[in-house]
Amino acid sequence: MARGISVGGVSLPVTDASLSFSKDPIFEQSMSGLGGEVLYSGVIGSIQGSFSGAMRESVVNAAKTILDVSPTATTIIVMGEGGALTASECYISSLEIAVKAGELAKISASFVGKSVTAGGSVDTADYSGEVPVFYNSSTDFGICSGFSIKIDRPYTADDFVLGDESGVSQSIYQSGETKVTGTITLSQTVAISIANAGALSFELGTSPKFTITIANAAVNTGAEVSVNGRGLVGKTYSWAAASDDVTIT
Repeated sequence: MARGISVGGVSLPVTDASLSFSKDPIFEQSMSGLGGEVLYSGVIGSIQGSFSGAMRESVVNAAKTILDVSPTATTIIVMGEGGALTASECYISSLEIAVKAGELAKISASFVGKSVTAGGSVDTADYSGEVPVFYNSSTDFGICSGFSIKIDRPYTADDFVLGDESGVSQSIYQSGETKVTGTITLSQTVAISIANAGALSFELGTSPKFTITIANAAVNTGAEVSVNGRGLVGKTYSWAAASDDVTIT
């Protein structure tokens, strides 16, 4: 056993991880006392967490399930020396991949669960294998110093019913539309434009090699130019894409 996080039984080689939940008590007020003298157990809500680290294959495979049309619920365990929490029927609700010149490729994800219990164990994660860095990452958009892609799919577990004192939601469901957005930071040698860039593709690493393809990306959702003294001029595009147009392989 070791400190770390397990997603679907696979210990992930990440930098950080968290898992939390809240329980809202019910207070009964009175006229004769100070108020709130009687306390009842409330429902369990906000079972959520996150993990992030270098973009290794096992981490990517765990997080990119957000792209599945009908994703499968999984169990997530976060453990430290003082104990562990286990969240059941979890879904990845947010995934972000970011690459910047001079840095490792990074991935971060957030998740939402339906129920939580104390306990669980996590095996030691495998940190071997290549991590993509800026010099083996590229995009067909042109010369750039960095890019990011973020996928959000909100989930909610608030299906509570009368007669159930467990306080656990009966189900967890997708409560909003999937949104795909991103940024591209241009090199100093590239002129900025407000034209629609169309399809985009990014390649990261060599073994394994990750490919992110975005069809019909609209980079003209925003553009920014910033100047600070004689430093580098910041030139950034913002883009969005339909969720069906994104693949990560």
